[in-house]
Amino acid sequence: MTTGTKDLNPMTTNKFSVLFIIGVVIYFISDYFFTDAMLYLTGGLIGGTIKELIKQATSGLIIAVWLALLAIIIFLYYRLSSKPVKYVMLLLIACLLYIVDFILMEAINFSVVDLMTSILNIAVRVISKALILALIIHFGQKHIKAKAAQ
Repeated sequence: MTTGTKDLNPMTTNKFSVLFIIGVVIYFISDYFFTDAMLYLTGGLIGGTIKELIKQATSGLIIAVWLALLAIIIFLYYRLSSKPVKYVMLLLIACLLYIVDFILMEAINFSVVDLMTSILNIAVRVISKALILALIIHFGQKHIKAKAAQ
């Protein structure tokens, strides 16, 4: 008899929690100690390249291309079987997730520069990127297990 809800495997939940905590720590170190450095590096690299290729590029077009690039790399992460290539894809995904910062800064206007807003800003950005990255890795592992079971 089933209750209509999925069983939560404690081992899977623990792995997800560990992935999430590792993501929070890495993104926190990046965002707190190197204030927006990764955002400027990845945004400058991708946005600058797009601006050079398309002289009339708007921020909306840059976000669309950035999201498309992220989606393609996530797709490749799920489809490729070579472990070294998967790790490179995972590193690219982690870097490209800085688009979340850009989108959040556009959506939520943190114009007030006080300590509480700054801490809230970093917390929202770090948790959102870490959660997305942990979900991508978690579902990637589920995909691999399902493929192996077939």
